[in-house]
Amino acid sequence: MRLVSFDGNDFDLLNYAAGLPWGSARGQWSLSPRVVPRLGAPPALTGAEISARTISVEFAYQGTDETIEDAIDALLNLLDPENTDPRTLVAERNDGTLVERQAIVTLPGGIPFDETLNYVRVDFVSMEPAWRAQTVSSTSHTTTHDTADEGMGVAIRGQARVSPVVRI
Repeated sequence: MRLVSFDGNDFDLLNYAAGLPWGSARGQWSLSPRVVPRLGAPPALTGAEISARTISVEFAYQGTDETIEDAIDALLNLLDPENTDPRTLVAERNDGTLVERQAIVTLPGGIPFDETLNYVRVDFVSMEPAWRAQTVSSTSHTTTHDTADEGMGVAIRGQARVSPVVRI
């Protein structure tokens, strides 16, 4: 699995290699059931708490146009860690399937153990336990202006949540 983009910014086009260690690619989250004790009766299950999932990524600059300092500054500007709104993180699985999830950026403190390495470690935190496969489809609608409201039906096949992107 490799990271492809974040918030619409393609890492390959910007000359960054986004290394996704195996521990970050597989599931690293927990499901904790909540049980309430009751007097004179068995405890009641009140649901379960799903933990946030942290995805650690190592970004290395692969280009030749910038110094490593400039490249790291450009990457941090691109990721915009001060923006705490969840944004779309896209990865590609080994079979070519594009998957996504909503995530925010956090920057862990400290430096790599080997100070000679030219990479930046970034943690993405997601509230979703699993990646969702992207489905590429498009449709178009042509209309002329009139007083009636315009609408367009889009058939959604499958049994998964959909996060549509509408471009006008």
